[in-house]
Amino acid sequence: MFVEYSTGEPAHTQSQMYRHFWDIFRANGGGNSVTTPMITVDEFQWFDGTKQQFDKEYSAAIDRAQRRRAGAIIETAWKQNGNDVVVQARITNKLGQKLGAANSAQLHAILWVEQKKYYSPDAAIKDASGGLCAELENEATATCQITIPGVNAAGPKSHVTVALDYLPDPGRRQWDMVQTANAMEGELPAPPDPDLPPTVFSPIADVTVEQDADPMVIDLGGVFTDPDNDDKDIVKQVVANSWPGLLTPSIEGNSLTLTFAPGMSGDAEITIRGVSNGKHVDDTFVVTVLPPPADQPPVVANPLADRTVEQGAEPLVIDLTDTFSDPDNDPTGIVKEVVGNSNTSLVTTRLEGNTLTLTFSPTAFGSATISLRASSNGLTVEDRFEVTVLPKERPPSIYLPMGLRGQRLR
Repeated sequence: MFVEYSTGEPAHTQSQMYRHFWDIFRANGGGNSVTTPMITVDEFQWFDGTKQQFDKEYSAAIDRAQRRRAGAIIETAWKQNGNDVVVQARITNKLGQKLGAANSAQLHAILWVEQKKYYSPDAAIKDASGGLCAELENEATATCQITIPGVNAAGPKSHVTVALDYLPDPGRRQWDMVQTANAMEGELPAPPDPDLPPTVFSPIADVTVEQDADPMVIDLGGVFTDPDNDDKDIVKQVVANSWPGLLTPSIEGNSLTLTFAPGMSGDAEITIRGVSNGKHVDDTFVVTVLPPPADQPPVVANPLADRTVEQGAEPLVIDLTDTFSDPDNDPTGIVKEVVGNSNTSLVTTRLEGNTLTLTFSPTAFGSATISLRASSNGLTVEDRFEVTVLPKERPPSIYLPMGLRGQRLR
C-alpha cells in the first residue's frame, strides 16, 4: 500500500502534519503506541491541542495515496530472534530520484501483536538517524535490516508492516510515503536474477551422411536467442562429442563444420552451447554416418537373343558390350567368359574382350546352348542363348529305273 501521511491541507500549520508513519495509527498525540489497541483509534489529537476526527484525516491520506504510483518495490520478511524481531527489506527505488540522506529517506518497521503495535526505536527512525542502509539511486536495489527489540511476536495474530518515507521538500518538513509492504514471516528469499538465460530458438536437425562424405557446414545463426540481450552477442561452443573418432566438429563465428573420419561409420551426439552474458543453454543433435552399401552383383542388362543360321554359315560375331552391367561398379571392369556349350561339334566359340565369335561346322546341323558368365568384383551373373543350325537345302533329283538310265528322255 502506498500511503501519504501528510494531510496536505493548506489550512493546517506545519505542526499539524503527521511527524512519522506510526503517528497515523495512534489514538492521540500523547498516547502510548505500545498499549493503545488499534480497535479504539477513532480520533486524532493535533499537536496544537485541537481535535479532529481521525477517520476523516486517515481516509483522506489513503485516498491521496491511491491516486499516486508506488515509488519503490519492497520485498520484506521478519523472524523472531531471541527477544527481538528482525526485519529485512529489499528495496528497489522507482521514485525517479535518489533516496538517501539528502531527502531524509527512512525505513520503518511496525509490528502488530494482538491488535497492538510496536515500532522500531526512535534512534533508528528519527530524521537524524540516516534512515536507509544505502544511498539508493533510481532503479538501484539495497537490502536493509531493522531490529525491533524486546518483543515476542510469536502467534498467528502477529504481522509486520514496513514503510519507506522521505522529504520531497526538506525545507517544508512535509513527509511523503514512498511505499509500504506487509512482511512475510521467515527468511527473505534470494532476489531473482534479472538477466534471463538464452534459449534454443531453432534446434539443430539431426544429420545423416554416407561414409567418406565431404565436410558439412551448419549455420548456427538462428539456433539460439536471448530474451533480454542481443542475439548477435551469443557465443557458440562445442561442449560434447560422443565419438571423436567418427567426426570432428569445429566452430568459427556462426558456422559449425563437421569433418568426417575416412572409412568410419556410426552415430555421434554433438552438443552445442550458446553463451550469453555468463548464462548458457545447450542443444544436442545426432550425426549418423552410414556404412557403404553391400556390393551388388552384375546384372544382365540386355539378354542375348537366340540365333538361327543355315548349315555351313559363315562365323557369327556378337558384341557383348551392353549385355551386362553393374549397379555399383564400373561396367568396363566386367569380365566375360564362355562357361557352357552343349554341342561343340555343331559350333565353337571364341571370346576376346567384348566380342564373341561363333564358328559353325560345315556339315553339321542341329542346336546348341551357349552360356556366358559375367564377373564383377568377385560376384557373377550368367546369360544363355540358343543357336540353331538348319540343314542346307539340296537341288531336286529325278529317279529313273535301271532300264531307262542312259537313254534320252522325251
